[in-house]
Amino acid sequence: MTAMPTDPDRLDQLRASVQDAASKFPDLAAAAKADPESRRLEFTAWWLRASRLTALGDDEPFRTWPARAGQLEIDAVEALREAAAAGVAVLGDGAGEPLAEAMIDAEDAACLREAEARCTGLLPELAPVIDAWLLAASAAILDPDAAEIVREHAAAWPVPDSIRLPAVQTPLSDVEVLAAFAMSEPTRAMRLAPVFEFEEAAALFHDGSPSEAMQARFAERAGDGVTPSGAMIRVLPRLDAYWCVAVEIVGEAARRVRTVRLGTWPLQRVDPRELGLADDAEGEPVAIFETTMAGQPLDLRMRLVASDIGVTTDDGGRFLL
Repeated sequence: MTAMPTDPDRLDQLRASVQDAASKFPDLAAAAKADPESRRLEFTAWWLRASRLTALGDDEPFRTWPARAGQLEIDAVEALREAAAAGVAVLGDGAGEPLAEAMIDAEDAACLREAEARCTGLLPELAPVIDAWLLAASAAILDPDAAEIVREHAAAWPVPDSIRLPAVQTPLSDVEVLAAFAMSEPTRAMRLAPVFEFEEAAALFHDGSPSEAMQARFAERAGDGVTPSGAMIRVLPRLDAYWCVAVEIVGEAARRVRTVRLGTWPLQRVDPRELGLADDAEGEPVAIFETTMAGQPLDLRMRLVASDIGVTTDDGGRFLL
């Protein structure tokens, strides 16, 4: 499923907000040395909103970020790192409107990661900062007030599903989570496949790529199960020769998946339609999550390949392969 089209009035509202924030930059630049914290906060707030605007189809403001950062004499990565740290703290301990805003900021950060790579490509070091931010967002539990704000915001400015956070796509309040957990044991994960035993003999490489034996062993970690609400789930992992990991989830539970991780490494949801996989051969729903380990140190890639694959669903299900 792709995002619903944004209402033109809502899009204009967001565009005006981005323009208004940028209009303050000359005054902030003049006071840059006197108030460095304020200019960093204002820049990151503008940057995040411009990122969402880019995800909705207007990338013109976002493309000016290098000039804006230079105007304010700030380190954009350091400014975002500070925003991420503040956001993670609120996601862990906040409530109500501040918690909702922190979740919205996290999704804006997901928009930023995609927009920066596509539009400017100047800051590859942003990825680990944003990954940590999104990991905290995926574990956040919203109170009823925060969940309602997040729902309303997602309806007003719906980003594509490939960017949308699972916690925003299905924003569960703490009451809803407790109700789901009452149907099962929330602290116990169901293992769908035997513990993966890494074999050095299978880790033979050719030109730095995982061997066919390693790829085959990784795919053997497939498993079937049932979520607490009774939805069938089948998990099919794949590792290709380029260190890309894809986890295909088939069954009614595909609509209920919140997060997929390889060890501590989060995978991102992609639209199955982009891959020609709206349904599988039996007509069951399909969800696809992907990530790439290419470019990471070899020892990290090896540890991740040997790690559990974890899947959580919005009815309290937790599954390991």
